[in-house]
Order: sequence, then structure tokens, then C-alpha cells
Amino acid sequence: MFKLAGGNLLPRKPIDSHCNERLCVNPDHLFQSTSSKIAIKAAKRGAFSSKARSAKIAQAKRAKGKLTIEQAREIRMSTESGPVLALRYGVNRSLINNIKRGRAWKDYTSMFAGLMTNEANYRRRA
Repeated sequence: MFKLAGGNLLPRKPIDSHCNERLCVNPDHLFQSTSSKIAIKAAKRGAFSSKARSAKIAQAKRAKGKLTIEQAREIRMSTESGPVLALRYGVNRSLINNIKRGRAWKDYTSMFAGLMTNEANYRRRA
């Protein structure tokens, strides 16, 4: 549409819109930009920080991990110490502690999953 409206398409210059509507084809709204400027604008919109994106990244990392999500849930709910759990699951103690704190193996399947962390118990023992 940009070209039909008389615009000159340059290589590596994607088309963006002033109205921030991705599907906009109004020639008055279209202009050439750079990939980095479009990415910055998208980041300000929150395009790179959604829960769905975080869940996809976590799932890709977990495919290579030693633990399963079920084991992470068991660790999170356990009252046993980090060293005992680390030996049982064959992982580093810091991973166990991060799971208990909710920093590793976050559970994106339920909006209430964070309420089940054992962080209060962890703070008392530390």
C-alpha cells in the first residue's frame, strides 16, 4: 500500500504506521522506519514481556533440564531442606532454593501458582 500511494521502498527499511495499528493500510499513516526503531516501539508496548512469551521461553529451557514441572512442584511444596532435595533430584542446591523462592521453574499454568511457594518457610530457616 505504501508503494501504491507513491512511496519509495528502500531495502531493509520496513514500513511502520503512526497509528500503531499493525494492520493499518491507510497511506497517510504509513512511513519507512528501521527494524530497531520498530523493536523499541514494540518493547514499550510490552510486546516482548508477555506471560505467554515468558512461558514459551521457560518451556524451551525446560526441555533441556534435568527436572520436570511435576518435580519442581514437589520441591516447591516440600518442607525438606535444600541440600536433602538437591541430593534426591541430582541438581545443584541453588536451583532448589530458586525453585522454592519462585525464581526458577515458574508455573505459568495457574494464576494462583505463586501463592503456593514455600518462601515464608524458606525465610524462617535462612
